[in-house]
Amino acid sequence: MLKKQQEQQHTVPAGAYLKNFVDKNGHVWVLSADDKIFNTNPNSILKERHFYSLTRNNGKKDMSVENTLVSIEGDFVNAFREKFIKNLFLTDKERIAVSIFIETLMVRTRPYRDHFKRSLEELKDWMEDRKKHSI
Repeated sequence: MLKKQQEQQHTVPAGAYLKNFVDKNGHVWVLSADDKIFNTNPNSILKERHFYSLTRNNGKKDMSVENTLVSIEGDFVNAFREKFIKNLFLTDKERIAVSIFIETLMVRTRPYRDHFKRSLEELKDWMEDRKKHSI
């Protein structure tokens, strides 16, 4: 079951982020791309199969990125529970953990990923073009 769960990876973390927006029934309200409004369990939205998985040369999936994100989320949740909720100051280490978590929120979405992929493809094309003209 754990292996199956790791295949479904949240683009917005459910435990560290979405659950902070649940209603009294434990659901989040969603406005879909086609303008439909509904409520659902935060664990059932904003995830894709193998969104962060890397494929090794032997075809096996590498979960290193997902595992790193889980660790980052855990550090944030600890700081949130121990300090934010109690209105206490963060240590330098906790401030770094919160900063890293916020940064990962910004870069772990499909639009960012697609933009980054296009940029790398443009760079590759430019390099190939330069190589052709320098020979």
